[in-house]
Amino acid sequence: MKKIFPIFLIGTLLLIGFNALAQPELDNRISEKREIISFSNPVIKETEDRIYTIVELNESNSVLTNAGEPILPIICKKYVFPLGTKIKNVNVIFSGERRFFLTKKITPASSPVPILPNKNIEQKDLLEKKTVYTSNKSFPSKKFEYNIYSGLNETNHVLILILRCFPIRYIPNNNTIYTAETMDIRLTYILPKNPVNYPNKFDLVIITPQQFSHQLQPLIKHKNQHGINTTLKTTDEIYKEYFGRDNPEKIKYYIKHAIEELGVKYVLLVGGLKSSIWAKPRDDRNQGNKDWYIPVRYSNLCEDGSIYDPGFISDLYYADIYKVVENYTVFDDWDSNRNNIFGEWNGKNIDYIDLYPDVYVGRLACRNSLEVKTMVNKIIKYEYTSADPSWFKKIIVIGGDSHYDPETDFVEGEMVCDKALSYLPDFIPIKIYASNRDNNKGLTPTPKNISRQISKGAGFVLFDGHGNPGSWNTHWYGEYSWDNTPGGISITRFPILSNREKLPIILVGGCHNSQFNVTLFSTLFKKPFMWTYGVPVPECFSWWLTRKIGGGSIASIGSTGLGYGYVGNNSDIDGNGVDEPDNIEGLGGYIETTFFKKYSEGINILGEVWGATIINYLDAFPPTEDKIQIKCIQEWALLGDPSLKIGGYQEQNA
Repeated sequence: MKKIFPIFLIGTLLLIGFNALAQPELDNRISEKREIISFSNPVIKETEDRIYTIVELNESNSVLTNAGEPILPIICKKYVFPLGTKIKNVNVIFSGERRFFLTKKITPASSPVPILPNKNIEQKDLLEKKTVYTSNKSFPSKKFEYNIYSGLNETNHVLILILRCFPIRYIPNNNTIYTAETMDIRLTYILPKNPVNYPNKFDLVIITPQQFSHQLQPLIKHKNQHGINTTLKTTDEIYKEYFGRDNPEKIKYYIKHAIEELGVKYVLLVGGLKSSIWAKPRDDRNQGNKDWYIPVRYSNLCEDGSIYDPGFISDLYYADIYKVVENYTVFDDWDSNRNNIFGEWNGKNIDYIDLYPDVYVGRLACRNSLEVKTMVNKIIKYEYTSADPSWFKKIIVIGGDSHYDPETDFVEGEMVCDKALSYLPDFIPIKIYASNRDNNKGLTPTPKNISRQISKGAGFVLFDGHGNPGSWNTHWYGEYSWDNTPGGISITRFPILSNREKLPIILVGGCHNSQFNVTLFSTLFKKPFMWTYGVPVPECFSWWLTRKIGGGSIASIGSTGLGYGYVGNNSDIDGNGVDEPDNIEGLGGYIETTFFKKYSEGINILGEVWGATIINYLDAFPPTEDKIQIKCIQEWALLGDPSLKIGGYQEQNA
């Protein structure tokens, strides 16, 4: 749960004044929202193996999914208010208690599975958390909880209240549940007299070092001609003009200024490491700076277990500008415990972070002027020239049997791909599936097939499987040895991609495909945490596709760290009323498919689709107690222009 500590205020209004958004004058009239929900009796049934009980509630729209803890249906409500609203009180009153005895324990939530090439066969972990399952205390311990965030509603800055209510409470030691007949939600709040309005001077700011500013002038001119008012700010200027504990924080303070004084919606960071041969990826645990054109913030969230990232890049840091503390909207520095370790979650040391984006951020991780020039030319040509439906209306989906699960025969990667396709019925699907080998229905995920299809052009490409900074792969159906695989595709095939101007937006589901801190020699000599297994990789999979001359992608989105997925099917964990396999309803698979859902809803600016996907995920899985849910959002990087008009500006022919 997001906790608020007095240390945020330091006892003075001076600190708040320095970090805070200007607080609008309040109306002083108390408003109220009230909602009464009646509940039917819970549905109680056994799992297929008859070891556990599943409890469902028709009225629920979410579930508790913390690994090792009982899966219980809950009610999750989202309330959106104008920025500057003061929440006076939140209360939920349950009435009409009913008691039900269970014959078996409620099934625990499974642990996420790393989407990582590994010689060990993965198995679903259903270990019960002993502190919960042997307890006589009610689970969950509270009847409701709420958190308040600052974020975006499309391009409007708003205050977001996420309320989670627990109408079913479980006593594990005597296997009893207590349910309510009704729930009465009451919110009281004071609206601002006038909503927060920012000057409408610029839509897009490009942040880059001075040496790239000349090459970016054609892009600025192009954006301005298409109604995206654009300005440029150099890192040299930012470091001189803005306060911060390090350079990433100075850039973040400038972005805050750009929102409040310029009305900026999109931020394009142009610059990556300064070399593909050798550059220091990380100066200290918090940042990569000295050998970077645009520095990176490392999140210090550390997974439990033997497989973990000792810090990973999170450009979401630059998008999450504000948080709400005691009804004040203040700067979110990602260091709530004030120990100078950013994005920390390690043992009891936790930074409570807002995570909702306040601006749409993308990065061109360019390492030299040629890459800058290449990306400027690709973006201008993509947006200026109408996308021909003959190639744009195609989507290539690539997957296989990602995980071993003895309880199901799910082909996880292909299921994620099929779910994505369901949102784009007017696109022609090109299915490159591992299962096609056995049913002789089509293409399989071999290097040749993947590179040939991308070379023909498509509007979108989705990979769902396993990855590392230099390659992507999957499994044949029912075969989980890495000695025999379809082959996938690696960066060694990228030079032959010849799709030219037929550029897709590529989503890569897997571990570390967007880990853009690799260099040729760092991958050789820093093997444990470069994740390339000793194979030299000068630039990562996603960025290489994006900056490729003569083809590749116009933008790529993927994980800078370990990706995660679920196996099996425990319940309707995303709470949408349809019980689907868990790999679709949570973690990486849910994020990827939500991207296509948001695009299908009419959002056609790339950064806005990226942001809406993150917001949708946080609405479904509030960042309270599950560090893996948080990590999946923090590491999901957009390597591309956030202001990009998907399909271009000119009218597309039917």
